[in-house]
Amino acid sequence: AAGTHLHGDKKKDVPVFAAAAFRPLPNMSVELKTNLTVSYKEASALLDAYKEIRGMKDRTQRHPVKTFILSTLTNGLPLFNKMPEINKEIKMCLGYVLHKTIKEKDKGRKRDLAIEMAAAFTACQAVQQRVIYSMF
Repeated sequence: AAGTHLHGDKKKDVPVFAAAAFRPLPNMSVELKTNLTVSYKEASALLDAYKEIRGMKDRTQRHPVKTFILSTLTNGLPLFNKMPEINKEIKMCLGYVLHKTIKEKDKGRKRDLAIEMAAAFTACQAVQQRVIYSMF
């Protein structure tokens, strides 16, 4: 009907990609979002711990995926540079996934989770975003 809009239809509304593509992200408090993350150094150490990840390159086969994972943790994905709300969400989700991976007690599962995340960064940014959200 005239005058009705879906979320994100109006120019002033910034659609949150997770809600648009999948489902709304779990409602997490600011404190929880802030505490369940990792530092650059912790993430770097996790990625360095597995030879499979150390050998992974981006889709151009020129750069280590570690570079892009750490950049995404800090800055978000370049694809969403003009959408700060989406990048804020991506950084929070990636930090949470890396935090949970580091804290995983089962060494095999920890390795598998780290490799799954890193493998996403051998593909395009849309795939990277989807894997971050699916692992979240």
